[in-house]
Amino acid sequence: MDLQDAARGLWSVKAQTSANKSAFRLTNGLGGSGKGFQEPTVFVSPHLPGLVFIDPALHDEPASAVRVKPDAVELPFGAVSAHAQNHPECVAVLVAPRNEGRGAENPFLAYAETIATPDRFPRLATMFAAAKPPSAGRAAEIAELLAMKQSGAISDAQFNALVDRLAGI
Repeated sequence: MDLQDAARGLWSVKAQTSANKSAFRLTNGLGGSGKGFQEPTVFVSPHLPGLVFIDPALHDEPASAVRVKPDAVELPFGAVSAHAQNHPECVAVLVAPRNEGRGAENPFLAYAETIATPDRFPRLATMFAAAKPPSAGRAAEIAELLAMKQSGAISDAQFNALVDRLAGI
């Protein structure tokens, strides 16, 4: 039995990549709300400080914030965020990707790439490089650099130097 099979069923993963903070849909139910918040869950969002683990059997505060709707059970984003702040031991720090809505990016591939780094998983590096879509040209590269600058990933000086390099200056 491999590690993935052994880990299956130990927890659920709920992810969102939208630009806005929104409730996490825990379960769906046709004609009902589903089974509710019953299993340990890892939450992923670009608005969280990393992977956030919540076990409803151990963490009463977020579990009590669950909202039962006619067709789903949801956990408000604020409950997950507050849990992350109050329980840093339940957070694995990372920056989850945001869906930029441009249609070419795969935010989940970008997320996996942040975990499976070439220094830890050298063979995966070639897979990630091969999976990247071809660049749409300088304008797309500058747009990516601008997004990095706006997110604080690079400084103004770094941005200017990189744009100059792209322009051949």
